[in-house]
Amino acid sequence: MQPSNGSTGHRRSRQEYIQLVDNLIGEGQAIQRGIQTRVVDDDVYGDAADLGLSMLREEKVVDRSRFVVWQSNWATLLAELFPQAHPQRARVDSLCNCSADPSILEEMVALLVAMRQSLENGLVSVPEASPKSLTFSAEVFESLADAELKERCSDILKGPAKFDRAVNQATLVLEDRIRNRSGLGKTWIGTGLVNKALNGDPEKTILMISDDKDEHEGLCHICRGIMQAFRNPTHHYVTSKYTREEAIAVCAFIDTLLTAIGGARVVKLPECHE
Repeated sequence: MQPSNGSTGHRRSRQEYIQLVDNLIGEGQAIQRGIQTRVVDDDVYGDAADLGLSMLREEKVVDRSRFVVWQSNWATLLAELFPQAHPQRARVDSLCNCSADPSILEEMVALLVAMRQSLENGLVSVPEASPKSLTFSAEVFESLADAELKERCSDILKGPAKFDRAVNQATLVLEDRIRNRSGLGKTWIGTGLVNKALNGDPEKTILMISDDKDEHEGLCHICRGIMQAFRNPTHHYVTSKYTREEAIAVCAFIDTLLTAIGGARVVKLPECHE
């Protein structure tokens, strides 16, 4: 989850903020459930040390790597919701620099729960989505040429949140189209499929997108990058980092690639066992 209010010009709706807060609460509580207890043997001094005695105590341990990622997302979101003049902002800023401690984690989750209630009850002001921006996004989406792409993504993009599902479906359509056009079997997926069907070497590729070798190679690299940067993350993980506008932009770019794949020539037949 990476809020992106300023640089893209997108302003989240109240419902989108609630969804982001819910996601962070869920992840924070999952980290809490994963807290482990370990026994620490503290050093002792004096007579106890002479007698070979030790002092054992239990210590709660938070998954640090998971906490750091969550803390970064927590800080980014709350910085949007708490302006500099807000009385809670100083505490939010200080928690951003705290280490992975169970009590700190508990306080951060509690702040999220309180924020969610305030958002739900309308006690926190948030910048509402721009109608002009939404209209423009709708126009871009309606301009898509591929019918299957529009059918699979339309209902998702008209919803209030969880736009990673549109990226998931768009990349799925691209993957399926490459597989069908190349004649490769269902076992070929992701980057392996692209490497086989759309090889930058004209002597090895099954599909030839362009007679211009450089253009063909460039489009092969782009399709491979789509699989690595967009297909894999949204197929294996749930993420809230995509806004509606960002998801539509991905769909629009994939629409262009689908047109290119549709016009590709089959220059090599796959082996029958493939």
